[in-house]
Amino acid sequence: MMLVKNYMDRSPIHGQGVFAAEWIAKGTRVWEVTPGFDLLMPKATLQLLPDIQRDFMAHFGYVECATGQLVLCMDHARFMNFSARPNVARPTDWHGDPLDLQLALRDIEPGEELLFAVTEDLDAELKIGSQLYRT
Repeated sequence: MMLVKNYMDRSPIHGQGVFAAEWIAKGTRVWEVTPGFDLLMPKATLQLLPDIQRDFMAHFGYVECATGQLVLCMDHARFMNFSARPNVARPTDWHGDPLDLQLALRDIEPGEELLFAVTEDLDAELKIGSQLYRT
């Protein structure tokens, strides 16, 4: 669930994107997985869905790096785009495993698109092809 004020708008990266509606200080918690709000699904369950539902989940969800579960954000977060220069990222625990949240990597200005690293979605290359976004 998004934890900062945001809005959707046209993105030069991929059609729609999520933008900061307020100034966000470096280190601010921007998003976190919220069970009961966001949908969490084992990848094995995904294979049991009809094609149209599976395609929707694959497009709008992401495969969580730490658990391998599919996560479908139920708010604007599902429209966040990847970037080679992200401004939000997942911290890791003391084992180096990613946590289920994203922090601002630097101060983010109002109107700036919120972007995360392609490495945060195990299915990223399937979604964007073999060429990573150059933004």
